Amino acid sequence: LACCGSPLLNAGYKQDFEEIVKSNLKILNRHGINKIITNCPHCFNIFQKHYGIKTEHISQVIERNKHKLVVDNEEEVTYHDSCLLARKNKIIKEPRRILKQTGFKLVEPARSKEKTFCCGAGSGMKQNSPKIANKIAKERLSQLDSKKVIVSCPYCYLHFKENAGTKKKIVEMSETLVEG
Repeated sequence: LACCGSPLLNAGYKQDFEEIVKSNLKILNRHGINKIITNCPHCFNIFQKHYGIKTEHISQVIERNKHKLVVDNEEEVTYHDSCLLARKNKIIKEPRRILKQTGFKLVEPARSKEKTFCCGAGSGMKQNSPKIANKIAKERLSQLDSKKVIVSCPYCYLHFKENAGTKKKIVEMSETLVEG
């Protein structure tokens, strides 16, 4: 598959977006694929709303199988809710259940869940206004009290890593399952 098309749609290239959707659907249909599991909230949102194909975020799949997790963490961490997962798609409980199952002690920021504070990278902000995007990331990072911040979005992950310096360790949720 090519990119899901989210950047094209967000930038206003509706015709190009529709062409990439059409091309991707041909590939999916040719291979009999009727479900997509993705770690990216942006892809999740696009596949679910524009492709007409059953789509799950990886946290939903892991949460259903959390009883199989054997990682034992005792660290205090903060989970940062991705805008698209929490605000638009109401995927809030799943990541927290996974982290609690693996032993993490969660410190909730003041702005979380449906009222999460953006990382600053989405919707083309990072590409079009990098100074503002970095300011937003630094503001959000200052709101997250733990030294370890766990995210479920590639945009949040990269953008926070670029702006955290040595003050905080930024970790993608799947990494927590193999760190041990």
